[in-house]
Amino acid sequence: MDVNKTLDKLSEEYFRNITDPINKIYVDMELLQDFKLGALLSTVTVKEEIEYINEQIPYYNSRFDFSTAKYFPVLNKTDEELNEIIKKNPVKVILLSPWTIVYDNLNKMLSLLYTNDKNVYGKISPITLVVNCHDARYPIKLFDIWAQQMKAVHPFVDIKFVAYPRYEADLDFYSDFDMYFIYDHPTFFNTDKLAEVLTRSQKTSFKKVYSPPFIESRLELDKSEYQKALVSTQTFLNLIVDFYYMPNGIKLSKSIVEKLNHE
Repeated sequence: MDVNKTLDKLSEEYFRNITDPINKIYVDMELLQDFKLGALLSTVTVKEEIEYINEQIPYYNSRFDFSTAKYFPVLNKTDEELNEIIKKNPVKVILLSPWTIVYDNLNKMLSLLYTNDKNVYGKISPITLVVNCHDARYPIKLFDIWAQQMKAVHPFVDIKFVAYPRYEADLDFYSDFDMYFIYDHPTFFNTDKLAEVLTRSQKTSFKKVYSPPFIESRLELDKSEYQKALVSTQTFLNLIVDFYYMPNGIKLSKSIVEKLNHE
């Protein structure tokens, strides 16, 4: 298995095998937009820095942790500094934050669920998409613009926005979903009694959880051991949910680069 290319890509065949309709989906906004990279982009002052960030993106996209700053060492920033920038200038950061591969996969998944419902059940079931944003104060007006764009493509989807501290909402809140797109699965599954609640609230099939691959740095593993560690984690989590790794890369959009070039 090539962990950088083949970690659980969504497929039409997979959705044909869903035994329960998917009615409610939870998504961490941090999976859809890269706020820390947006914060880094907000510090750019010369064209060479934009070019440097673009050059580092393939390296950044192959990460197995939650860090951003260390993949762009020339810019001499820390993750703590980037988090402060997000807090102080959320609107600017959000406007510069690139959309991720997960965002593309979410759109693909919604289209496949539409096809699955139509072919299997003969009708389209409405889906509620609940998006939680923890890292940035996302203005409702900006979120509404994004939600309207999503709904124009997926009219059967009702999109709701919440702003809970990450994985600190009431446990009953998390038990109410059929599918999850999770930014930080180690913290998610370590939340007290959450695994028990998810298991208890299963229907005839396990809940589906998608999350980027993560390797604990304190383990000090050689890269040749990454695949074994990832498979071990996935095997363990599959005892309580259907767990799938999802690539979490980004690509800088032309509009963002042009905007930075003109500032």
